[in-house]
Parts: sequence; C-alpha cells; structure tokens
Amino acid sequence: WSDGFVGVWHLKEGNAQDSTANRYNGAAYGGVVNAAGQIGIGQSFNGSASYIDIADVPASFTNNGITVSVWGYPTASPNGPRFMDFGNDAGVDNILFGRNGTSADLSHNVFDYTTAGTEIKAVGAIANGQWQYFAAAENNAGAAVLYKNGVQAASGTTAIPRSIPRHRNYIGRSNWGADAYYEGLMDEMRIESVRRSS
Repeated sequence: WSDGFVGVWHLKEGNAQDSTANRYNGAAYGGVVNAAGQIGIGQSFNGSASYIDIADVPASFTNNGITVSVWGYPTASPNGPRFMDFGNDAGVDNILFGRNGTSADLSHNVFDYTTAGTEIKAVGAIANGQWQYFAAAENNAGAAVLYKNGVQAASGTTAIPRSIPRHRNYIGRSNWGADAYYEGLMDEMRIESVRRSS
C-alpha cells in the first residue's frame, strides 16, 4: 500500500485494522458486527449507535489531493449519515463523505479550519439495498469529482484539507451530534493522499 495510500480498512474485523504501514487502526462502538461484504467480510452498522473510531490521522493532502472511497450498502435514509467524517469537531477541519440530509444524494465537502467549502452533490446516487462503490477524488486546488461504480456522478470545487492532525475520525458517524448514524453495510474504506482517476 505505497503510492499515496494513507489508510486502507478492509473492514474484515470490527475494530477496522489499517492494512497500510501507517497503522491508523480503529475501535468499534455500539454494536458493529461482521457481515457478508462486497469483498470477503464487511461490517454491519445498526443506525442507532454503531460506528468505528479511527486513530489520529496526521496525513497531508495539500500536495497531491485526496481520494476517499468505500463499498456501501445502505439500508435506510435517515438524516445526514456519513460513510466517513474525519475532523477535529463539528465544523473543524472536517473531510465529509456521505448522504445529504435524507435524500439519495451523495455528498462530499471539506472544511478549511472552520470555513466550509462548497458541498458537492451527486443527485440521486445512493440506492438503498444494494452494493455500490462510491469515491470522491479531489486535487490540490480543490477540484473534485464524485464517482459511483467508476462513473462520474458530479463535479465541483470545494476547500482543500489543511495539513494538520485530525483526532475525531469516524466511519459510520458524523462529528455533528444531530446527524444520524449510518445504517447498513460497508466494506473496503480507503483514504489516499493523491487524486485518483476513474
């Protein structure tokens, strides 16, 4: 896992061990359980309390951009659940990737310290009850593309992630307390410090 891979979580175990040399391992809370994944074992999230807390991530994304990707199988559409939300609190250096409100829109946004970038939305991209591969790829100028199953679904420009450590890094949970927890399955969460092509 060289060439820009910051964290690769196969989600074959509840505590989400990072298979890169960085070892940004996780700890599971609230009833994350093993389930059939898209590639081997994945994890099931109950939508009420389950999430994975990832270790501090000091990686820099300012030189070559950032790509986040995951296989998702959502089973409900509550308000604002995240595939991932890495940051330092609600509205502090967040890197967000998940559902926009209760819609079927896939959303990606970045906060430059406490200033939110422009939210990029792929309208209608999220379907419940099926496996889908979602990715957001952003360059070092903030130009981002959202993909569903390898096909471009939206594009736009948002903020650039600052080069600072992030301490509140969640899979399946938001940094905002009012947002819902993710309900469904996830597999193969990855974060990279490069912008990938389709």
